[in-house]
Amino acid sequence: MFEDYLINEVAYHDLEVHFIKLFEAEMAKCGAKKEAFGYPYYNNYCADGTYLMDADPIFSAKSLVAGDVLRISICEEIAEYAVMHNVRGDNNELEELFLQ
Repeated sequence: MFEDYLINEVAYHDLEVHFIKLFEAEMAKCGAKKEAFGYPYYNNYCADGTYLMDADPIFSAKSLVAGDVLRISICEEIAEYAVMHNVRGDNNELEELFLQ
């Protein structure tokens, strides 16, 4: 369905919409309010206004209450699934869980 998303603007947009709808459906299941999240959170535009279609991230959201960020990136060059947990920041206060 989204096989050519990296070269097809319509397919890329449709994939973004798919993740937005999935996120909203999951929020509805757990009773979370849409207003409690900012999404998309990351800016996917270059300084010249060109829209980045590299799927890094394909979707992002930030909890306006807790400050946690969800970032979904698609990395096709990795053959197997991997998990990376990273703590970063000045005082190791920012945690990332990266699933591929």
